[in-house]
Amino acid sequence: MQNIELETINDSNELNDECVVWWNKDIAKVELVEPKLQIHQFSELIDEKLIYFEIIKFEECFWIWVGMIPATLSNLTVAIPTRFSKVPCCSTLENFEIDPTIQQITTRLATKFNKQIMLSINDITFINAFELPYK
Repeated sequence: MQNIELETINDSNELNDECVVWWNKDIAKVELVEPKLQIHQFSELIDEKLIYFEIIKFEECFWIWVGMIPATLSNLTVAIPTRFSKVPCCSTLENFEIDPTIQQITTRLATKFNKQIMLSINDITFINAFELPYK
């Protein structure tokens, strides 16, 4: 017969806030693992504007935010590589006007890294100043 313990955790004096935790001492063990999440933050002066970048690298995808202060989540586009096409599927999730420039950047990144890319650019005026050549 296995040894199962019961522990009651009560953070307040009320009985309805109790949480019951079960565990098996013979099976449960704690292992330290390396985090698979990496966060990179930096800023650049582009066209006399200070542009901030945040890249979060997950195990199977990237979350990229580009913008100026105040930070907002807008123009959110996602591109996902598929096995059915060389060109990743791309869709705009957060904006009523579809911006082909942001979709093009997202698609190119998804193709290059062969991972899902989520890209949010809160001010596209500085990007429209650069021409992105088609390959």
